[in-house]
Amino acid sequence: MKINTCQICGKYNKSSIYFCRNCFDQMEFLDYIEKNDLYYKRFCYLSDLLEYFLLNYILKSKESAKKIAENFLKVMESCDEPIYNQKGVPEAYTIVHFLDRYHRFQLISKKLLIHRLLPLRKEEINILGIGPGPAPSLFAISDTYSFLKIYGKETNTDFLQNIQFDIKYIEKSMEFHNWLDKFVRFVNGIDEEKYKMDLSKYNSYNFRWNLPYYSGRNQNGRLKMDFLQRMSLDIDVSLPYKPDIITDLKNVDFRKKKKELFERLKKYYGFGEKSFSQVEFDLDFPFWRHSHRFNFIIFSYFLTQETLLEIFQSKIKTCADSLKKQGLLLFVGGKGEKYLRIYDEIFKILTRPTFRRSSSTSFCKKCSLDEDEMEYHFKDDRYGKRIKKFHNIILDRFKELGTYQFIPHAAIVNLNNWKTRWKINMYKKIMRLKPLKGKKGFFKK
Repeated sequence: MKINTCQICGKYNKSSIYFCRNCFDQMEFLDYIEKNDLYYKRFCYLSDLLEYFLLNYILKSKESAKKIAENFLKVMESCDEPIYNQKGVPEAYTIVHFLDRYHRFQLISKKLLIHRLLPLRKEEINILGIGPGPAPSLFAISDTYSFLKIYGKETNTDFLQNIQFDIKYIEKSMEFHNWLDKFVRFVNGIDEEKYKMDLSKYNSYNFRWNLPYYSGRNQNGRLKMDFLQRMSLDIDVSLPYKPDIITDLKNVDFRKKKKELFERLKKYYGFGEKSFSQVEFDLDFPFWRHSHRFNFIIFSYFLTQETLLEIFQSKIKTCADSLKKQGLLLFVGGKGEKYLRIYDEIFKILTRPTFRRSSSTSFCKKCSLDEDEMEYHFKDDRYGKRIKKFHNIILDRFKELGTYQFIPHAAIVNLNNWKTRWKINMYKKIMRLKPLKGKKGFFKK
């Protein structure tokens, strides 16, 4: 049995992950993005929205601005400490880091396309962000998959224009949950007349970001509806399904959650032990087998201390185990000696003994990249200039409110001398079927 087949023509495909180059070439798609300057246009669009949101909804009073100003240096120098449930910290972190990290993940998306590693498939693509904060990584990944849909329409490629992707995240800070819920609702429900913004220049690429709406206080109803909308059946909205809000990676057990979903559905629809048919159940609820399984998992500046590896070692394995065949596990972080030790430990964790099931054996393999250290020039780059303009506009608002003096001088200096270097590590899930009884060796990948 040949596992590695093109998902368009069905032919055996050794060189590419999901597609023959004749069917779809990720490099041609990247050329299309570069030719139309889509990443920069989208960057400017989100920058304008973030600017407006901060000026009109966040930095409105002296009290709120003072709380945010006092946290500027904290989110620069203590960003690997558990500070994100404090008032004013998520807003300060977003002002300082969001646009920079958003662009970093645009560049990472380009690298994925260059190496033909972007997870693609006919079925829904499931993406999970671990500790994303204000989620610049997920905004950028959402853009890339949305560009694929546009590219599919322009090239008349049915598969690409009908591509579906779903994004979830695990974030411990409820302050970040609340920030994201408000901000995502704002950017996706933007109304030019209501907000008095001139967005006409963005008309061709002002599509929505496919991020979930859920805040810490009012999440259940919304998530239940999101869950029901994904199902192809007309089901009573009173379905006793508790949405999978996970606020701490320590609580992650995807296999257990999948089993719980199976048992709840089974009980709710009256499948008794005697009358139960697995085949019938799978036909009625095809989505359950793919629940809590992912094609792409992103650790974005999450593992910043060596002590965290000791705490989350088993959960990193759990995340790797939850990847679908040829799924991608991406780690993004700094370049210092501390980070290099962390990356070495991650390599040992993921390339140790395989994840075994009754019918298959799987393991993670580190992806070969031409360069795993990345950077862009903040002062000379047009993205950097737009970020600088954004910072100046926001700092002017602090001056207007009389709270500029509460921003530590060191934070202002850091904003003017921003470091834009980082390192990425990518691992791909390899799955091999176990041999049939009496046969030796594995099937071909």
